Amino acid sequence: MKTTKSKADEVRKRGSEDLRADIARLNKEVFDRRFKGGTEEKTDRGFLRRTRREVARINTILRERELGRAGEPAAAKE
Repeated sequence: MKTTKSKADEVRKRGSEDLRADIARLNKEVFDRRFKGGTEEKTDRGFLRRTRREVARINTILRERELGRAGEPAAAKE
Protein backbone atom coordinates (compact mmCIF):
# COMPACT_ATOMS: atom_id res chain seq x y z
CA MET A 1 0.00 0.00 0.00
CA LYS A 2 1.31 3.42 -0.92
CA THR A 3 1.69 6.13 1.62
CA THR A 4 -0.12 9.44 1.34
CA LYS A 5 3.18 11.21 0.69
CA SER A 6 4.00 9.08 -2.35
CA LYS A 7 0.45 9.46 -3.70
CA ALA A 8 0.69 13.24 -3.41
CA ASP A 9 4.11 13.21 -5.09
CA GLU A 10 2.67 11.25 -8.01
CA VAL A 11 -0.22 13.70 -8.35
CA ARG A 12 2.17 16.69 -8.27
CA LYS A 13 4.01 15.31 -11.31
CA ARG A 14 0.89 15.65 -13.48
CA GLY A 15 -0.44 18.74 -15.23
CA SER A 16 -3.31 20.85 -13.94
CA GLU A 17 -5.64 20.11 -16.84
CA ASP A 18 -5.11 16.39 -16.37
CA LEU A 19 -5.91 16.75 -12.68
CA ARG A 20 -9.11 18.68 -13.40
CA ALA A 21 -10.18 15.93 -15.79
CA ASP A 22 -9.52 13.36 -13.05
CA ILE A 23 -11.70 15.30 -10.61
CA ALA A 24 -14.57 15.31 -13.10
CA ARG A 25 -14.14 11.57 -13.75
CA LEU A 26 -13.98 10.70 -10.05
CA ASN A 27 -17.04 12.82 -9.22
CA LYS A 28 -18.98 11.06 -11.99
CA GLU A 29 -17.94 7.66 -10.61
CA VAL A 30 -19.10 8.66 -7.11
CA PHE A 31 -22.42 9.85 -8.53
CA ASP A 32 -22.91 6.61 -10.47
CA ARG A 33 -21.98 4.43 -7.49
CA ARG A 34 -24.43 6.19 -5.21
CA PHE A 35 -27.29 5.48 -7.58
CA LYS A 36 -26.21 1.89 -8.07
CA GLY A 37 -25.86 1.44 -4.34
CA GLY A 38 -29.60 1.49 -3.84
CA THR A 39 -30.28 -1.14 -6.45
CA GLU A 40 -27.22 -3.35 -6.58
CA GLU A 41 -25.17 -5.22 -4.05
CA LYS A 42 -22.24 -3.15 -2.86
CA THR A 43 -18.95 -4.88 -3.47
CA ASP A 44 -16.42 -2.16 -2.60
CA ARG A 45 -17.46 -0.58 0.66
CA GLY A 46 -14.49 1.80 0.87
CA PHE A 47 -14.78 3.23 -2.63
CA LEU A 48 -16.59 6.44 -1.70
CA ARG A 49 -14.22 7.27 1.12
CA ARG A 50 -11.08 6.62 -0.96
CA THR A 51 -12.46 8.58 -3.88
CA ARG A 52 -13.42 11.59 -1.75
CA ARG A 53 -9.92 11.63 -0.30
CA GLU A 54 -8.33 11.42 -3.75
CA VAL A 55 -10.46 14.36 -4.96
CA ALA A 56 -9.47 16.35 -1.86
CA ARG A 57 -5.79 15.54 -2.47
CA ILE A 58 -6.03 16.76 -6.07
CA ASN A 59 -7.92 19.90 -5.08
CA THR A 60 -5.26 20.69 -2.47
CA ILE A 61 -2.47 20.42 -5.02
CA LEU A 62 -4.38 22.57 -7.53
CA ARG A 63 -4.90 25.20 -4.82
CA GLU A 64 -1.19 25.13 -3.96
CA ARG A 65 -0.44 25.87 -7.60
CA GLU A 66 -2.95 28.73 -7.64
CA LEU A 67 -1.28 30.33 -4.66
CA GLY A 68 2.16 29.84 -6.15
CA ARG A 69 3.39 27.50 -3.44
CA ALA A 70 4.02 24.71 -5.91
CA GLY A 71 4.73 25.17 -9.58
CA GLU A 72 3.59 23.16 -12.56
CA PRO A 73 5.67 20.10 -13.30
CA ALA A 74 8.42 20.72 -15.87
CA ALA A 75 6.84 18.46 -18.50
CA ALA A 76 3.47 20.24 -18.31
CA LYS A 77 4.95 23.73 -18.81
CA GLU A 78 6.21 22.98 -22.31
